[in-house]
Amino acid sequence: MNWITFFTMNCIPYQVYKLNQDDEMILLNKKIQDENIFIILSGAVILIRIFYNKEAIPVAILSNNNIIENQKINTAYYKIIALKTTYIITLNKRFLYREYTKKISLLRYYRITIEKYEETILILNQKNLEKRIIMLILSIFLSFGKINEYKIILSFNITQQIVSLMTSTSMNTVNKIMNKITYVNKRSNYSKHINNITIKNLKLM
Repeated sequence: MNWITFFTMNCIPYQVYKLNQDDEMILLNKKIQDENIFIILSGAVILIRIFYNKEAIPVAILSNNNIIENQKINTAYYKIIALKTTYIITLNKRFLYREYTKKISLLRYYRITIEKYEETILILNQKNLEKRIIMLILSIFLSFGKINEYKIILSFNITQQIVSLMTSTSMNTVNKIMNKITYVNKRSNYSKHINNITIKNLKLM
């Protein structure tokens, strides 16, 4: 979907943001009239809900055409963290909930986004921490990686901090488990960065 072309042709005001890898965007919203929609034009991000007591809950790993609604929440806010260079377009949602909805199959994009939320819930429901971390890593590599002989390679690095955030697991636990998983290859000179996994004779559990 070429969102910029569509919005421009229909005179819908919008803004575009560029996030480099590890950049963060905080979504604060305390007024109904400020409810914006954020659409990922290209790239990959993680979405975290943070409560004002500092508790953080992973929501989803999102990519092209996924939609984030910045709804009014008094007890929490959302944080977006870019996994790689990402472009995000934002506009007030009232412009989409008019006659334009049918033209762009908005419900289809919402459905795809909800599937990403469900993937995260499935991972978090895994009580065994090692399996939870493995599921997250494989999910990221299958979504964004490219197969090269016996490896799946990412064009960006996954840090242990990201794994910790998206699995609700402590950094210490993540580090111990990552050191046990032999097919996860860490980037040279960056022991906490992952950019490829070996799939030859892969045993998940």
